[in-house]
Amino acid sequence: MNYENIKVKKLDTSEVEISGAIPVAALSKYRTKALKDIGENVTIPGFRKGHIPMSQFLDFEKATFQKKCLLIALVK
Repeated sequence: MNYENIKVKKLDTSEVEISGAIPVAALSKYRTKALKDIGENVTIPGFRKGHIPMSQFLDFEKATFQKKCLLIALVK
């Protein structure tokens, strides 16, 4: 995966801050996996656990979903 402007900064107490840019095209292929991973544990009224449509899920958990997509992309 080609990421842009990757910077690693060492912080106090053995922590590291990593910053950079991930192209939108790279994230789009992780959407389904992120939805599945998070959706298994999310309860939204009117839907069974693990069977939540993407549009409904994003209304409730958009920030969580975006973070999960980024995490999956970084691990790959």
